[in-house]
Amino acid sequence: MLLDRRSAGLLACLAALLCAGVATAADFDPKSVEFFEAKIRPVLVKHCYTCHSAESKELRAGLFVDNRDGLRKGGDSGPAVVPGDAKKSLLLAAIRYQDLEMPPTGKLPDDVIGDFERWIAAGATDPRDEVTKPAGSKEIDFAKAREHWSLRPVVRADLSRLKSSAWARTDIDRLVADKWEGQQLTPVPDAPKSQLLRRAYFDLIGLPPTPQELKNFLADESSQAFERVVDELLASPRFGERWGRHWLDLARYADSNGRAQNIFFQFAWHYRDYVIDAFNRDLPYDRFIIEQLAGDLLPAETAVERDRLRIATAFLAIGPKTFESAPELFSMDLIDEQIDVTTRAVLGLTVSCARCHDHKFDAIPTKEYYALAGIFRSTDTLFGPSFFQRPAFDKRYHLHPIGADAEKLGEAAFEYRAQLRGLMGKRDQAAVIAYRTQRQIDGIKVEWQRAGNDAPDPKLDELLALHKVQLAERERLKAETKAMEEAAPPLPDFTQGVKEMTQVEDCTLRIRGEFDKPGERIPRGVLTLCSLGEKPAIPVDQSGRLELARWLVAKENPLPARVAVNRIWRQLFGSGIVTSVDNFGVIGERPSHPELLDYLAAQFMESNWSTKRLIREIMLSRTYQLGTRFQEANSSRDPNNVLLWRMTPRRLEVEPFRDAVLSISGALDLQPPRGPHIGLVRNGLLEENPKLAEIHKESNRRTIYLPIVRGQLQEMLQTFDFADPNLLIAQRDERTIPSQSLFMLNSPWLWAQAKLAAERMLSLKMNDDQAKLNWLFQAFFCRAATKDEHATLLKFIAAQRERVQGDEVVVWMHVVQALYASAEFRYLQ
Repeated sequence: MLLDRRSAGLLACLAALLCAGVATAADFDPKSVEFFEAKIRPVLVKHCYTCHSAESKELRAGLFVDNRDGLRKGGDSGPAVVPGDAKKSLLLAAIRYQDLEMPPTGKLPDDVIGDFERWIAAGATDPRDEVTKPAGSKEIDFAKAREHWSLRPVVRADLSRLKSSAWARTDIDRLVADKWEGQQLTPVPDAPKSQLLRRAYFDLIGLPPTPQELKNFLADESSQAFERVVDELLASPRFGERWGRHWLDLARYADSNGRAQNIFFQFAWHYRDYVIDAFNRDLPYDRFIIEQLAGDLLPAETAVERDRLRIATAFLAIGPKTFESAPELFSMDLIDEQIDVTTRAVLGLTVSCARCHDHKFDAIPTKEYYALAGIFRSTDTLFGPSFFQRPAFDKRYHLHPIGADAEKLGEAAFEYRAQLRGLMGKRDQAAVIAYRTQRQIDGIKVEWQRAGNDAPDPKLDELLALHKVQLAERERLKAETKAMEEAAPPLPDFTQGVKEMTQVEDCTLRIRGEFDKPGERIPRGVLTLCSLGEKPAIPVDQSGRLELARWLVAKENPLPARVAVNRIWRQLFGSGIVTSVDNFGVIGERPSHPELLDYLAAQFMESNWSTKRLIREIMLSRTYQLGTRFQEANSSRDPNNVLLWRMTPRRLEVEPFRDAVLSISGALDLQPPRGPHIGLVRNGLLEENPKLAEIHKESNRRTIYLPIVRGQLQEMLQTFDFADPNLLIAQRDERTIPSQSLFMLNSPWLWAQAKLAAERMLSLKMNDDQAKLNWLFQAFFCRAATKDEHATLLKFIAAQRERVQGDEVVVWMHVVQALYASAEFRYLQ
């Protein structure tokens, strides 16, 4: 950092980044530590360490920023951060350039400032308890590091040692029941059939069962009744729409880039549909991962299969990007994002934390981060057409062509559209020039009239003649543009994705993570930490992506199966066996049932990595089929239900909630769309700044098919905790906030659906109000109304009839709206 009179101000800004008190990494929430390591520490390293660290030639103002104690004690100017109170934090004023201007070399980007705001507001977590040493200086004992539970080989539990249990039906049950030994815990009764049916429908397809489906299930008294329901739902095309969304949260899927240039990814929908199809086909999980990292390098017998594999690699291309960065910084940031999403999604490790320094908790040296970086540096990321990119990238178009005519028409179609955009620019410029001349003309006329002159003004005549020419040119360009738009050739199909660079290269280590400070060149490779077998050899003339992908999901690697089955368990139980679902490193949580986790991981791999088989096995266990009844004695011993003595009630995410509303109203359109949302495209061209009203126009399709615009999510998605598409989200937030209640009471959309549901129910021509209420309760809650509910609602109905003078649609619309707004509708029991 440059030294000048403002250095003392920076010291004041950084002096108290943490609250007092001794803490270690284990004392902090893993997510907050990950945020610090990924977003905060690199900025401090880049902008502050030169003058304020153990490496500084001359320490300025007595402040160390390279360790927690140094920041707490501060320097000569006192504290700068009040944890939890961003408004009182001088650090933010300085990096916002409101008073002091730090760093003096230039204001930080808005998204970085936003990261510091969020960090401080959340308590300014900083897990560092030692002075940072130069990258690569620490000797790592990998053998010792592999003693960590998640890095030991997956070993199937010896079930013969377990005591017999009359309660248990499956091996899963026996492993769960074994944990109750000595805890004085007894499981609650099984869930009622109707409750179990609703749970299975929402868990597997994200939709409620119909009253007829409920009736059929209750009438089936065979022991295989629930098994048949599970098999039918697993075979439904709706399954992929439900479970594909879980993966899209991890893949940070969106239809736009976000950040300063929120351009639209016209072809991202191909990847969304690929994921849905992969889950419906039960594509083996290991193959699923390999296709997304290296599908373009796999053999394909047909053009259709070639296209599918190209689409899969969009996993590496659909993340948010800072297009305004210098090309080399853009490249290194893109690589970092690809490393982060790959390793966290598959391994549950925060490898990206080693960009600036050796990982502080896991045995991941900086050199191995750059070994991975070389693989992605040798990969060409195809993220969009050329007219959205700076000339420095020197690409005519930057996408994978797919479809029968794409190879032939692709470049010509994009070149035509590039010319069209150039013509549009000339047209708009001509309009501006003509407008400015008309301002000049109007001004001269006004001044001339004020002066009382009647004689002609030569200057005005000259401007009028010029303006006439300008107007003619504007009209000519308008006509030419319109003609070119109408004659535009059809835009062929493309997809985002990746491919091999023409020339592969290793990556140089970047000192302190700074893109413009290269160090030694690091050969491409994988992590030593989770290489229990031989590391793959990287071909000299290839990126190494295929070798990386196969290594990631090798059966010798203990992490991928554990991470995957833990996520599946979390989706079915609301909490993972390991609660830190995307961090299996040292600061992550330990498993509550380690033998069960390994049993599931072994089963997963032995059943050809079949997601459907694993889900089926879990759902047919008695553990999954337990009721949700609260039991005081059990709760006093295990208040968080860690030992699974009951099924914990779970709130529906926004997608099944919205889809269920549409399903009950009868408005749900189950036909999947094809192509980008109509609001994003005009005349075959992407809209750079489309009207949000058009994008957010209500659709009756399933929620997974709504456009996801980074930074501009639809109100309902924001209100009900949709996954932030800028980040890998393994577990969504679950907030209870006033805006949710206000939505349930006041949303015009919800009232419109209530009216449709009322009309649908009335069309069934049921004879009495009790029958109508029973139908609604079956549709909403998979049960009949109780005697008390009947009595209360019948009084309400009578009062409504008197108020609205017998308008039955309005009467029942209010009943339906109350059911939509109920807690029971939004929760799974």
